Amino acid sequence: MPPESSTDARLLAAVERLDARLERVEAELAQLSGLLELAPAAIATAADTFDHYAARALEAGVDARIHDTAVLLERANDALTRALAITSDRGERVGPWGLLRALSDPDVQRSLALGVRFARLLGAELEQMDEGGTLRRLPDAGSSSR
Repeated sequence: MPPESSTDARLLAAVERLDARLERVEAELAQLSGLLELAPAAIATAADTFDHYAARALEAGVDARIHDTAVLLERANDALTRALAITSDRGERVGPWGLLRALSDPDVQRSLALGVRFARLLGAELEQMDEGGTLRRLPDAGSSSR
């Protein structure tokens, strides 16, 4: 086989592998978009439940940070509902490269930072749970600075 044919064959094989990977990524993104459609209702339910318990806690004199958390949940729900409406109306789709480009957006970076911080703190709390699912210690709101 001449060198050019060998190079062409290797290049074609590499492109086919990339295409197969992109198809898998697109399938995964399609599954995530299905979950995204359920998210506003789930967040609204969580916010309603949280509001109920927050109101009871505030009546009992518990810290006002609960109110701030409820406000954050409402804002997250509003943002998700707007994003879903805009994306659905436009039939918008984002591929792997679009996802990478979005990582340079400061708003995306802020939301990812919040998500990563939340995952770290939740993971630390989950580690404190015993096999029965109860906390072995009381959480200290100001103790983690990761």
